[in-house]
Amino acid sequence: MNKPALEHAPAAQPGKVQPAEQPILALQRLAGNAAVSELLAQRQPPPPGGGGGAGGGKFDPTMIKLTSPDPTFTGNVKASAQGSDVVLDAPDVVISAGVTVDAPPGPDGWNGMGVGARIDIGATQSVMGSNRSGIYHVGGDPALPVVGESKSTVRGPLRDAQTDPKTKKVAPNVVAPWYELPTGFSDGQRTGTVHFYDKPGTSFPIKLNDGVLTETKGEDRFITGIAAKSESLPLTHLHQYEWAVPWQMQIDHSGSGAGLAATGKETKAIPPTLDGPIAGEKEETWTAFNSVADAMKQPTQVLLRYLGPAKTNDPAAYATILEALKQKKPTMSITITVDEKDNIVASDDVFVGIQEVEFKAGSLNKGQTGTATFDLWQMFFDPGRIDSSTALVVRVIHRALVTEDVARLTIHYPFIPDKPAQVRVGSGRYFVSWTWS
Repeated sequence: MNKPALEHAPAAQPGKVQPAEQPILALQRLAGNAAVSELLAQRQPPPPGGGGGAGGGKFDPTMIKLTSPDPTFTGNVKASAQGSDVVLDAPDVVISAGVTVDAPPGPDGWNGMGVGARIDIGATQSVMGSNRSGIYHVGGDPALPVVGESKSTVRGPLRDAQTDPKTKKVAPNVVAPWYELPTGFSDGQRTGTVHFYDKPGTSFPIKLNDGVLTETKGEDRFITGIAAKSESLPLTHLHQYEWAVPWQMQIDHSGSGAGLAATGKETKAIPPTLDGPIAGEKEETWTAFNSVADAMKQPTQVLLRYLGPAKTNDPAAYATILEALKQKKPTMSITITVDEKDNIVASDDVFVGIQEVEFKAGSLNKGQTGTATFDLWQMFFDPGRIDSSTALVVRVIHRALVTEDVARLTIHYPFIPDKPAQVRVGSGRYFVSWTWS
């Protein structure tokens, strides 16, 4: 089941102009290739640490003059069906701020900072908070009962940055505190443009059990700044703007919807968090089911994935998911495959233990497999103890006549099956995998 995701750029499409390229292509049309070459030269990655250059003089940030530093918003939020999802797209959020550095020249470079000194000027951004939800009614009819509500939240403030469309990680060469690559200025390059592009978006599955998406709600909130930084100038904000994207709209039977416009205003508050993980890495998602019966229609792995975030954010949803898990009585089957035996002569007597419970997986030779199965209570004593920080420690044991070799494997929440893990048990080597039922 797909989840809402905090995104800031649509996926790259062959032959289609990407958001980060749009300001450059616009400049090319207006001013020609020479201007583009100058812009690209200015926007080389700053030195490690986020900015700087040679020299040790002082620089007065009031010498930096900005024109058109506020973002522009093109259009309203809209929704469209794409495959099995409804995709919500915010309008393009663009800044193209003109910059003039009005520092006096001198024998040691501008304002005594040193010949060749560089000042980086660019955009910063913090996500102040995000809450999104999609509501599902039976058959997509708002007059019929609600099946559930798919929810996500980001508890800000957290750093924001442009991401790579493929990896969803921070784009290459973009380092804190910058949202995207800053523009470099020097004694010989006193004018230029600072660019910023964002396009928040999310998605919801069209269907949830026998429900169909009929409505979305929520809001993302941001503070965006334009700041300067050099070796002798700590990060100094020059202009700030707070803005929000509303997600509320009705979704029709085709999966389309027309939402509201983004809104914003200038602010004196600076983006409060400009390092650490980006907001998209801290998003929590879950579904608030209307009943235990609705929750039980979901696979065990889905319910476990929702359990931790719901426990933190939504007590009612958590109680429903927990009761569904208890009634489903799921089991985890742990399979051991012997790649190299520990016992030179006989087969390996392999046991699997979790908490105080231990089962024999089998007497196994090279290439053979054995399985041990545990229920939720054997693994956790009480399923109510599970949260997003829970880890499950699995003991893999080879027990011989007078010796016992043990390896331990830690499986972290939400305990999703992955490729087989390799463990060394004495001189033997086993592969461990697990599945839920």
